Amino acid sequence: MDSAKQNALADTVNLSGSSLRARLEEIDTEIAALEARLGHLKTAREPVAIALDSIVYPILSIPVEITSLIFSYGSWIVDFNDMKRKGPLFLAQICRAWREIVFNTPSMWSRVRAAIDSLTKPLPVKWPDLLQSWLARSGNQPLYLNLLAGNNMVEAEPLCTIAADYSKQWRSFSCSLNDSVCSAIDRIQGHTPFLHELILESEPGFSTPLPITAFSVAPELRKVELYSLPPACIALSWGQLTHLILYRQTLELLGGRNWTQDFYPYVTLPHLTDLRITVHSGIDGLPAFLTRSRCTVEKFSLDASADLFVVLPFFDQVRELIFTYVDHWWHNLAQLFLRIATDAMFLPRLQSFDVLQYFDTIPYKEMVQMLCARRFDRDSKPKLASFQMIRNLPEVDAPYYSGLRYRADYVPDTAIEDQLEALVADGLELRIDSWHMMDSPFYTETLSSLGRA
Repeated sequence: MDSAKQNALADTVNLSGSSLRARLEEIDTEIAALEARLGHLKTAREPVAIALDSIVYPILSIPVEITSLIFSYGSWIVDFNDMKRKGPLFLAQICRAWREIVFNTPSMWSRVRAAIDSLTKPLPVKWPDLLQSWLARSGNQPLYLNLLAGNNMVEAEPLCTIAADYSKQWRSFSCSLNDSVCSAIDRIQGHTPFLHELILESEPGFSTPLPITAFSVAPELRKVELYSLPPACIALSWGQLTHLILYRQTLELLGGRNWTQDFYPYVTLPHLTDLRITVHSGIDGLPAFLTRSRCTVEKFSLDASADLFVVLPFFDQVRELIFTYVDHWWHNLAQLFLRIATDAMFLPRLQSFDVLQYFDTIPYKEMVQMLCARRFDRDSKPKLASFQMIRNLPEVDAPYYSGLRYRADYVPDTAIEDQLEALVADGLELRIDSWHMMDSPFYTETLSSLGRA
């Protein structure tokens, strides 16, 4: 007998018969009242339930196939660091119907970023199993995998080992290379039939006695980004590439001073249309590389010290041009603007031009002359559609930059302002971030397609 019954029995031991009959009558009356109340609530519940079932939620009335298609179109690369707030696991929490759709839509599990960004943070224990189950749900979908480990490359090997089992589905693959990762992916050679984009970075000082051949047979490969990785370390089908990004040590591919003479001495990229280079030295080998490749580069981005008047004539088909930290001194940029303004055969197809992180004063006169020449009266020739001129704000207390503290931009005169406004009115997407000295600090003034700020 439980304690509640024992306590109730103890309370009745000393009661008389009449008292017990009175207490029993009270209990029966209370039970009857509760049963009546329960019956009333059951009666009241039925029409409410029927009315609720009749309500149609528009989002849930969409056929499952359409909802699945919407989810697929909205697929984004899911970051394992933030997967509870976006992606399929987030949508699966909304309702049971969506959960069923999410777990039965393979394309929603095909884009993953599992990267450790912190140097000291270890690989989460659950990540390898999570990646395994995640990729298993992707079915036969093309996979877009980002396993870049940043400063913590030692943690990348377990994830790369799992990803290698799915190499036949890779469409885009990014990873950080060290000795253990190279061993993990070595077995995928010849098993990347759909790989289109490859992004590789290496830890400082990384080298290998033999070139990495894991990606040497990839018939669909077109886009390659190499960060701090000498091309001599990797075997690729270079000739089929259309997009190439080289960062830091990788410029030896183009035949610069660090070129490894016995490796790819005659590499050519005849189909190259997009070339982006970031190095901290000259690019002496670039013209020879372009001549040898006979490629039509339509987008060129450069972050390096270079003689632009030597390099740019080899980009006569370029449509989009981006300079970052190039030609820091005023007269070089002014001369470049004048050359573009006065020489119709120099960059004749230019339509988008960005000068970013520029240190010295803006040569407004030459800049406006160039913009007007490439925007107005072009007839059938390509017009300049967008232009950005962004000055860099240095740390004014740093010794190297201290001399630039008072190199503020002069305020454009009325004629230049009128020309800029006419360019914007004509449809030119224009942004100019300039510095002007007001007492002591700098401030930023911006012009855009919306007009003067």
